[in-house]
Amino acid sequence: MVTPDLHMAAAAVVFREADCLDRWRWQDWLDLYTDDCVFWCPAWVDEETLGDDPDRYVSFFYLAGRAALGDRVYRVESGLTPFVTPLPRTCHVISNLHVTAADDGRLEVSSHWQTSTYHRRVTAQLFGFYDHTLVEDDGRWRIARKKITLLNDHLDLPIDFNQV
Repeated sequence: MVTPDLHMAAAAVVFREADCLDRWRWQDWLDLYTDDCVFWCPAWVDEETLGDDPDRYVSFFYLAGRAALGDRVYRVESGLTPFVTPLPRTCHVISNLHVTAADDGRLEVSSHWQTSTYHRRVTAQLFGFYDHTLVEDDGRWRIARKKITLLNDHLDLPIDFNQV
């Protein structure tokens, strides 16, 4: 059963993640994830079919493990990713958040999102759905899996993990 406390705990993690991305608090963002996490943004196969297997279909991102996320953070912080230099400014807005399943120590959370991005004098809007799997780890909730469904995937600018 999803109690109000569980719902509030789930919302706190999802909202904190967005805030960490927007404020460039990369280490705080990494700390929200489990060591064996999956961060996945599948691409659309066609106008109505989202890729459902990262081994079979192209993905915008598929990062397995917190070390892979840490590598992305390193590239952003060090300037090794030229298309995100200077860093894009972002503002994530999350709505319609609800816990879709709650088992012992595990929550499935669904939400809608929109990110406004400003980079090199260009403003862009990205939007879609989030599906988070949260697990209780040492008394706190952490992200074990994040699936990002990007609904407007015809992109004028390159994107990175912090923009979705």
